[in-house]
Amino acid sequence: MAGMMIFGITMKGGTVKAMFDFEGLNIAITLLGAPTSIYGIIDLACKVYQKWQMKRNKSVVFGSKTSWTIVVPQYQGNYRRIEDTIASELIYNHCTRLGLSCKIQDDKMPISNKENVIIICGPKANAIFKNLYKGHKLELLDGESCIQDNKWGTKYSSHLEDINNRGDYAILARSVDPDTKRRCIFCAGIHGLGTIGAAQMLTQHRLSRYIKKDDNYESVVSVQAADDYFSIGKLEFAIEPRKG
Repeated sequence: MAGMMIFGITMKGGTVKAMFDFEGLNIAITLLGAPTSIYGIIDLACKVYQKWQMKRNKSVVFGSKTSWTIVVPQYQGNYRRIEDTIASELIYNHCTRLGLSCKIQDDKMPISNKENVIIICGPKANAIFKNLYKGHKLELLDGESCIQDNKWGTKYSSHLEDINNRGDYAILARSVDPDTKRRCIFCAGIHGLGTIGAAQMLTQHRLSRYIKKDDNYESVVSVQAADDYFSIGKLEFAIEPRKG
């Protein structure tokens, strides 16, 4: 089923419950009085489907490249911003689960023109961003706390100050060199919350619904804050991934 990802199954007292995530909506289906054999069949189907989803996500999002460098802004004093750390560790752990080789380094360290990179933060914080972010219609406007869509002339403004609806926006984009197939992925929020949201979206299966593995693409991610600010609430595309 398009857009559906099976993520769990339970059995208690002869009742089988299969749980799904459909476009971010949790759905539970209960089969009353199901025999153990049915549980086994559904459980196997879940595992096969999850493995297929992971393999497809790896191919579409990361391509055939097995080695990646996550580039984060340089330490300020002895510390790195917690949002940058959360975003980079989230992606690092995801790459590790997929069997990819991955390292984290700051933006002042040299990067070869053959390395596949994931850029954390926009041009104001990450010096590498400007050098590699080319050909896209989405732009982070310095000083305006917004993302401008130069294709349609619209703007997406951060609303972190709204205590009743705190949220942010982020650019999630990719550039693929047509000759070397080198990949550059960009997770750049207006603020740190947006950057975490873009990193989380990068690790989810739903991104692969919109793109092919060699596409240049760009998107705007809408991120709502949970009560503790650093946790992500509602996460969706304000602009779905499009060729850029």
